[in-house]
Amino acid sequence: MSAESGSRKSRYVSAAVAIPIGLGLCIFSPHGFILLAIVLINVGVVEFYAMARHRGFSPHSVIGTSCSIGICILAWLGTNPLSTLYALAAAVILVFTFAMVRNVRDAMINISVTIFGVIYVGWFSSHIILLRRLNDGADVTPFNLAGAGYVIMLLVLLWLGDGGAFFAGTGWGKHKLLPSISPNKTIEGAVGGTILTLIGAALIKELGLLLTAAGVPFFPEFSYSAYLLIGLGISIAGQVGDLCESYLKRDAGLKDTGNLFPGHGGFLDRFDSLLTTAPLFYFYLKFMNF
Repeated sequence: MSAESGSRKSRYVSAAVAIPIGLGLCIFSPHGFILLAIVLINVGVVEFYAMARHRGFSPHSVIGTSCSIGICILAWLGTNPLSTLYALAAAVILVFTFAMVRNVRDAMINISVTIFGVIYVGWFSSHIILLRRLNDGADVTPFNLAGAGYVIMLLVLLWLGDGGAFFAGTGWGKHKLLPSISPNKTIEGAVGGTILTLIGAALIKELGLLLTAAGVPFFPEFSYSAYLLIGLGISIAGQVGDLCESYLKRDAGLKDTGNLFPGHGGFLDRFDSLLTTAPLFYFYLKFMNF
């Protein structure tokens, strides 16, 4: 078996195991899903700080990871959605205090890298927890399918965007998107990913209508135009998130941030687009009073 086919097999096996577990917990065990999310998010924080150390920085990993865990717990148990913002402000103060007490060298850069890790990975990702809790306590179904619907809708659209970009780029990609950051990404791939995301958004709308008619409201009751707008926003933000992570990895001289998911890489490799889309989708839903 060649290395390429072995890697492909690992990707399929990882996906076949991880996807049913994640979706099953999201629908039937909200707290189990959130606990899993907290663990994975903070694996991502650890990956980020390891990447920073590889780049030559000295982030305050313990305090940064602790702050990220605190933000995730507040996203899970807090009664005010703004509590994670308050925790983020507290995290900045804690990191500064920790650095001053230890009188560390290169304070400006290492404090900045530490805080950036908390924001970029910890706080951004915590919005997947807030999405799962959205409409928490609403009399929808015993499993609060509303929050699960938001999470699954976001993940499905991201996966469709990735798949569309891969197949369009492989089949028709000729014009490089940002070769200095990600040499394999093409404009054709970006367009293909966006088109498939928009198609997916329309199909989710149709599926939502069928489920609502069957008495199981699962996906948000938006208009078709709103679904297409959401799909477009998720596609653009997701591709930006993918490029951001590629940019950081290239700067650090790394191919992958970890090996959490065999064949896929680390948390940041697999969920880079989630970091930028989850906050935007959450605040859009809050703006729409869902």
